[in-house]
Amino acid sequence: MRGVQSQAAKRAPANTSASAQEQPWEEFSPTTRWMHWLRVLFITYLLLTGFEIANPFLQTNLGIPTRDNFLVGLVRGTHEMVGFALIAVTLVRIYTAILAREWRDGRVCLSGRHWASQVKYYLLLQGKERNVAGRYGPLQFVTYAIFYVLLVLIALTGWLLYGANYHAGLGGFAYYTLGFLYPVFGGLAGLRSWHHWLALAILLFVVVHVYMAVWNAVQNRDGTIENMIVGFRRAPAPVSGVAAAPRPSERRAPPAPPVTPPAGGQPVHPAR
Repeated sequence: MRGVQSQAAKRAPANTSASAQEQPWEEFSPTTRWMHWLRVLFITYLLLTGFEIANPFLQTNLGIPTRDNFLVGLVRGTHEMVGFALIAVTLVRIYTAILAREWRDGRVCLSGRHWASQVKYYLLLQGKERNVAGRYGPLQFVTYAIFYVLLVLIALTGWLLYGANYHAGLGGFAYYTLGFLYPVFGGLAGLRSWHHWLALAILLFVVVHVYMAVWNAVQNRDGTIENMIVGFRRAPAPVSGVAAAPRPSERRAPPAPPVTPPAGGQPVHPAR
């Protein structure tokens, strides 16, 4: 077996630092990717049903008596259930981010060089820009931080609106324990306005996020979108000046040392 490996190692090219830099590296774990796509589904449904609740646009059958028409109730009920599901997924995502110490990626925000480089890149003042300090550039990290603040606020306002209608269980906790927050947001009318404007802010983030992800993938051609599907990026690892180490499954066996046959005898093969 070692003889076969040594022959393959001879035929294989040397693993230089340049080739190691281009090896795929895991940028997002399976848990992170699942959390991302679940939130995509939940946020899309919540935006559609939320706009229906605020200003109904779905056609109802006018031939059905009002007492038997449950379209609005169905939309509102599923909106609330998916909202709690989004809260659960967001809490899990925050927990995994803390475990993975993703807050360390925020150190890039302290680098004026990275700020200048990324701003120039997005203003088309320079060519291809690569982030070498982490998974996110400073502009990305700040934007995602704001996005999570929006998620927390819209979840809180939605929970308070839920508690105003249901005074038991989670609704009772919001109504009685967190009831001091109602006047902070301006009562029920203020809560609805906050909830609506926060939804519009999240919609704006989604539009910009999708546009920039597609634009960046086309501009850099480094798998910006694919890495959120498969988890690996075909680009240099984000470590400045250090070549990416090969994965265990990709390490080649070292060539076997040369064996000198004895005088007048048969060649001695390496032990199998």
